[in-house]
Amino acid sequence: MTTAPPALDRRLGPVDAAAIVVSNVIGGGIFFTPILVARLVPSGPAVLAVWLAGGVLALAGAMAYAELAAVRPRSGGEYVYLRDAFGPLTGFLSGWTSFVAGFSGAIAAGAVVLAEYIGRFAPLAGDSTPLLTLPLPVIPLVVSPKSLVALAAIALITALHMRGLGPGRVLQNVLAGAKVAAILAFFAYAVGGGHGRLDDVVSGAPVTVGGVLLALVPVMFTYSGWNAAAYVAEEVRSPERNVPRALGIGTLAVILIYLGLNAVYLYAVPPAELGRLQGTLGLFRIPGERSQCGGRTLTQGGAGHGRRDPGGGCGALALGLQRITKLGEPCTKLHVGPCAMGVRIGVRRVERLRRQQHAGHRGRVSTRIDLLRRHFAKACQGAAGEVTCR
Repeated sequence: MTTAPPALDRRLGPVDAAAIVVSNVIGGGIFFTPILVARLVPSGPAVLAVWLAGGVLALAGAMAYAELAAVRPRSGGEYVYLRDAFGPLTGFLSGWTSFVAGFSGAIAAGAVVLAEYIGRFAPLAGDSTPLLTLPLPVIPLVVSPKSLVALAAIALITALHMRGLGPGRVLQNVLAGAKVAAILAFFAYAVGGGHGRLDDVVSGAPVTVGGVLLALVPVMFTYSGWNAAAYVAEEVRSPERNVPRALGIGTLAVILIYLGLNAVYLYAVPPAELGRLQGTLGLFRIPGERSQCGGRTLTQGGAGHGRRDPGGGCGALALGLQRITKLGEPCTKLHVGPCAMGVRIGVRRVERLRRQQHAGHRGRVSTRIDLLRRHFAKACQGAAGEVTCR
């Protein structure tokens, strides 16, 4: 009497597997990579074309994995494919690398970023003050409140998945749905309540072939994870049919979301200004372009509150700045130089000026614009030419 080989429980459908793709692809990258892309290709159409090209490449890879998953519907992803194609040693090396560095590193980085963002609301969670340091030979092991929060998040999710496929499936779908819902809410706000210029989406400066090729590198990094459904092929019902569907649906959904987000970014901030921004994401820092006012103290209220710009990049807080253009006569166009971009004008103040303009208070609007110009000149320590009305 022969016994059937052990097999996993096939309970995942195409939507479940597609949710895994969406969750694995959409991460923090889409919120800081566009800065790098806009810096390399300062043109709205070129930026969207680069993201579309990256999406096409990701979709091509997903379709290749779909064929492999249909032929080898086993869990493990490329480990299974490389093992069957080139032997057990190649498969082992691939799986060992993924276990030690690839997946574990990504999980650790994501947990640290989560702890950092939780620290925005609960400062103790993001505190990196060492509580205990173990002097290991190469890299010392530092235990801090931030690392404990990150470890707790990993342990919690691991415990839920250890309870079985059912709780893990529900958790995965809830997190993926919440992520997509938040992005759709952002879209709705941008379209319904946001203010921008459509010209910035369809126009821009000339680009080079080298810039486009370099921009594809961070774009493909942001698309990584399109093959996620292949790793659970043995837990998907009818994997020959549903795994290709999941890979295709998930990747196409990500492409649409990424194109939409970049269109919103360009609508709100012109490509040239978007490329000057700086920011941080947990372990990563994106420096802004250095300008003539690098490192000066910003004193204008609501912008720097007297704090020094840590990166020396005056494009750090430029969001909403371009929206001050065309507020009314006689200032039909507001020219903003690189130094003045270091000072953030609150969107509420801009909206208040717009409402005053529509109410017919053109003279008052012109006076407020003059005051803003003086604030910029003061913050930039006498750079009077930084903000001019044309």
